[in-house]
Amino acid sequence: MKKIALALLLLPAMSFADNVNFVGVEYGIGSDSVDTVGGIGYESVIVDKLSVGINYTDIHYDDGSKYDFVEVNVDYAFGSFSTGSLYTGLGTVMPYNEEGDILDGVIQSSPSAHDDLSTAVSAGFSKRSGEGLDYDMAVVFVDNYKLYTASLRAALGKSGLGLTYAVKKADGGIALVSLGLNLTF
Repeated sequence: MKKIALALLLLPAMSFADNVNFVGVEYGIGSDSVDTVGGIGYESVIVDKLSVGINYTDIHYDDGSKYDFVEVNVDYAFGSFSTGSLYTGLGTVMPYNEEGDILDGVIQSSPSAHDDLSTAVSAGFSKRSGEGLDYDMAVVFVDNYKLYTASLRAALGKSGLGLTYAVKKADGGIALVSLGLNLTF
């Protein structure tokens, strides 16, 4: 059922000719008890007003434990994402703990203490054009905490490759900093 829902969500994102698509990977470090964080994601900006994305994130803690989740979100721009706009978003976070193959965890949730879906609501300002310097600043409300995020995406020439730098700060003091590579098409 999750496969069908993800396919229906992403099908419109891949169908429009005016889309800007981003695929990226990132790796970073965290404060407090977080050792490392890694992720991979896909995002599509549809007709300059709507953005659909899916991200997989893997967080490793100092004590050896890990927390993995898939996030699916939809953002609506009040202006234009290509020039920069205020936006609001809605998403869901599907947590699971990694057991065996990573793709098995993405497709089917493993039993865990965190095996509940969480709804995320966000508001921010973003430029997502795939040209020049793109940025995103947002406040995300998930369950009982707030997450503050900021990211920069810079193109490396005309090839579609780019660098990403992101900072995330959650209530309670945990902060994550990551660097990544992305491809725009």
